[in-house]
Amino acid sequence: TDDVRLIPPHHHHLPPCRFARQIASRPLVQDVSIVFGTRQNQNRPGRLVALTMAGLFRWEINLTSSVESEPIEIPSSSVVYASSNDGKIWAIRPDGTLLWRYVTGGAGGVCGNLDKLSDPQAAPSSVAQCTPAELRVQGATSPTLCGDSIVTTSQNKYVYGLGPRDGELRWKFATARRIRSPARCWEQTDAFGTRSATVFTGSNDRYLYALDLPAPRST
Repeated sequence: TDDVRLIPPHHHHLPPCRFARQIASRPLVQDVSIVFGTRQNQNRPGRLVALTMAGLFRWEINLTSSVESEPIEIPSSSVVYASSNDGKIWAIRPDGTLLWRYVTGGAGGVCGNLDKLSDPQAAPSSVAQCTPAELRVQGATSPTLCGDSIVTTSQNKYVYGLGPRDGELRWKFATARRIRSPARCWEQTDAFGTRSATVFTGSNDRYLYALDLPAPRST
């Protein structure tokens, strides 16, 4: 693509790649590819990009804002999950096509587009497009897999649990103020083989929350 420019290597085993957009996220390293996010640049949207281990282009997908948090992967399906600064969670198939997206409403949600707002309790921005201040804010944090849910936190003070396959809202929990940091997961199995999972997250309300998740759904 016109975004990728190879630079002659200098004491590198692989040729480094330079992009027209700033690379903003920590990369996800899979078995066969490296996936990372880029910042929105003027009229160019943020993107999620995958390269092979040899540094060659594999796929890319345009998102609606910058991607500054680290993507994650479910190894069994190779689906990649990422968040964008306008408060959306994205699920991307191994071939780079969109599986689903969910709008948390953080950082203005879809920046005023009420028709695309997934969470009716989240207050969207009053402007038609994202303001520079909104674009700099990480509306939703890096997702994590906990139990059988994709868990993310949002600037709109909620913690969300989403279905990995369809993005269905399974549960959500409200804190008193904004959440700026990703959640962490603790899973265990007791002597009887019963699985349990707990989500830990901090909020600007000065509390640390421990959330016991619902029992995993049968597959």
